[in-house]
Amino acid sequence: MRKKKEFPVGTFIPFPKRLLAILQLCIAFSIILSYASQPFMGEYFSLKSDMLLYEYVTGNSTLLKSPEQKDKLARNANRFALLPEHQLGHINRNYQKLYDYSTRPFLSKITDGLRALVSYVPSFEQAWIIFSVLIAVFLLLKIEGAARAAWLLPIIVLAYGIDNRLNGNDNKITPDVAMIPTEDVIVKDFLKEPLNSGLEEQHTQLKKGWEKYLATTWNSENKLENKSWDQLVEEGEFNFNLARLEKRPLNIPTNWIQLFNEKKSYFILIIFFLWNLYFAWMVNRSVKDKKNDWHDRLTHSIQQSKEGKIKSRGSFAKYVKCKNEGNE
Repeated sequence: MRKKKEFPVGTFIPFPKRLLAILQLCIAFSIILSYASQPFMGEYFSLKSDMLLYEYVTGNSTLLKSPEQKDKLARNANRFALLPEHQLGHINRNYQKLYDYSTRPFLSKITDGLRALVSYVPSFEQAWIIFSVLIAVFLLLKIEGAARAAWLLPIIVLAYGIDNRLNGNDNKITPDVAMIPTEDVIVKDFLKEPLNSGLEEQHTQLKKGWEKYLATTWNSENKLENKSWDQLVEEGEFNFNLARLEKRPLNIPTNWIQLFNEKKSYFILIIFFLWNLYFAWMVNRSVKDKKNDWHDRLTHSIQQSKEGKIKSRGSFAKYVKCKNEGNE
């Protein structure tokens, strides 16, 4: 049986402080990873969302598999081909830019993530990350002054919160998203009947109102008389998505960089501040770790017992030696 390794008394800081230091390290590294991995996560999904709209309008989407969906894409491709040359070129160029950016090399994405972490993360947040890592490591290493330095963290968070609320970016709705009507508009202006209580009935009603919105709003009046309702809905949907593409800003890199300085809610900022205040208070508090204290006292007693046995054996050996010499 392998002997359990024993550490000298006082090797580690008390368990509550050790746990808090590890949690603080986990939080700091989680934030670092979330920012550095944005080119592989948040930005990736943002690019895919943009590209899907282009592919649907141009009829080149590979995600729609059913025969009905493929037929619809083919009709969209025919409609797209009839657009003016300058409009075709503009949409195709924008899509190609998105595609080229989304397929850039792996190392370029890593570089973009690290550059964003250094250049775009707010200064107070960068300071918090650096001090959180250093203070937590210094606490675990039992470096003097680390506990007192922990009071810097709630101060930095307070400064970050003030700066974020004053200078943070608001969640602005892009022009293409602003085109989408709200549920109230659909119900009031197109459905013109109250919603039922059941979810399935509501879904059917809202779909009916949405189709009426597409057919009547996004088709010219001369087309309303010559085509079936399904054709009007389909062409209205195509025209609506085409108009969204015209108003959709081409952001390369995408808006994920702006999210670093996005204005946070008061709730998140308060929770963040209270955690850091609690962390600083706990690591400066004289906490008696009963478990570690019991372990340390037990280890110390065992060591003393071993030393006592060694001394007693030495004394007994001296006694026997002296007695033998006397007999001689």
